Amino acid sequence: MLINEHTAVSTSKILLVPYEKSHVITYHEWMKDEEIQQATASEPLSLEEEYDMQRSWRTDHDKLTFIICLPEERDASPEIRKGVSDAPAKMIGDVNLFISEADVDEEGCIGEIEIMIAERSARGKGLGRSAVVAFLEYLRSNLEKVLEEYRKGIQGKDEGKMKLL
Repeated sequence: MLINEHTAVSTSKILLVPYEKSHVITYHEWMKDEEIQQATASEPLSLEEEYDMQRSWRTDHDKLTFIICLPEERDASPEIRKGVSDAPAKMIGDVNLFISEADVDEEGCIGEIEIMIAERSARGKGLGRSAVVAFLEYLRSNLEKVLEEYRKGIQGKDEGKMKLL
């Protein structure tokens, strides 16, 4: 989804930033870890495939992704600086929303949240919980926009189906 394209969510414990091209190399390194592959039911991708996946996640109407970073130090500038605040050394994982059509209700949809704390040194510190809470608050505040973008994607697919018929 593109709705978070210019959005960051900052708390005292974590910083959520949109998944961008500059994050792919670090993400690709994380996904080489067999433990992470098993935990996320993922297959290893080439770097080129990882870049393709990042582009897809940014533009697909049924996915919303943030990279989880450690926040700036308390005395640092409150401004979020691209390439600094989300530098590879600050990145610890990602949080995603996947939306799908509800089987029972034609008008409804189902949302699934997934989180990955990829950096071992960041595990067991409550950062995953902090990321999910911040992500849920973002979703609560932006639910109409998220659902509107999802519906646009579904309508586009339905129009394509109708043209085939």
